[in-house]
Amino acid sequence: MILTALIFLFIYYQPSISYQFIAASSCRLIGDTEYIKSNVNKECYTSEYNIYSLAFILPILLTVVFLIPYFMYYSLSKKKNNLKAPSVLLTYGLLYNEYKERAYFWEFIKMTQKVMIIIFLNFYETHIKTKGLFIFILIIIYGIMSAYS
Repeated sequence: MILTALIFLFIYYQPSISYQFIAASSCRLIGDTEYIKSNVNKECYTSEYNIYSLAFILPILLTVVFLIPYFMYYSLSKKKNNLKAPSVLLTYGLLYNEYKERAYFWEFIKMTQKVMIIIFLNFYETHIKTKGLFIFILIIIYGIMSAYS
C-alpha cells in the first residue's frame, strides 16, 4: 500500500518538480544580461550558477526524470507476465490498469511526453511559434503511437 501511495505521489508531482527545477536552470534575457528564469535576481552562467546547477539541480532532475521512472519501469517489467495477480495489481495497477495488457508501459510514455512538453515550454519561452510547433509534433507522435499500441 505504501509503495502504491508513493507511485501515485510521484506520478502526480513529477511534472511540477520537473518544471520547477528546469526553470531554476533556464535563463531569460533581460536587457543585455541573462538571468535565472525562476529567480531574476541571479545571473546565469556565473560560477555560483554553474555550481548550483551541477551540484543541486542536475542530480535532482536526473533522479526525477530518469532514475525513478527507470526503476519503476524495471520493477513493473519484471512482473509483466503477472499483471492480473492481485498483489501486482494492488501495488502497480495505477501504472497500467487503464491500458491494454500489452501496453503496460504506457504510463512511462506519458511521463516522457509531459517532461518533453515542460522542457519545450521552458527553453522556448520567447519563441512562441517554435514552442507550439514542437509541442504539436510531440502530441502528433503520441497520438500515432497510441493508435498502434
